[in-house]
Amino acid sequence: MKAAGRDRNGSAGSGRAPVTKTENAAVRYLPAVISVPLGPTTAFIVRDQCVLLVDTGNPGDETVILAAMRKAGIRPDEVSLILVPHGHPDHCGSADALRELTAAPVAVHEADAALMRLGFDGLRFPPGSSGA
Repeated sequence: MKAAGRDRNGSAGSGRAPVTKTENAAVRYLPAVISVPLGPTTAFIVRDQCVLLVDTGNPGDETVILAAMRKAGIRPDEVSLILVPHGHPDHCGSADALRELTAAPVAVHEADAALMRLGFDGLRFPPGSSGA
């Protein structure tokens, strides 16, 4: 026995409930954001149509970031961009290592580019870094 109802076009007799659109695109889909605590700072992995890494922590923090990516099922080669919020060592310290491990470009504001070019404590950043 078929239940009386309306199909997608509103015709009676299909047995299907009418399709309603009550959500807008922003409600239906939000990117996944994975926080990676790095002591005094936090990196964020944003997974949407691509993978964005925001903040790289101190030198050596790349291992913690890569472990979080592995846990989330993200391969290093899936990272499209590494975004450095500013040129302090506790936020850009692993940028060079992560750039090499992911092959993703590094973006930093032009005001911090010179600091990254100079490096700190013997760590230098590559001239190919975006904005650097």
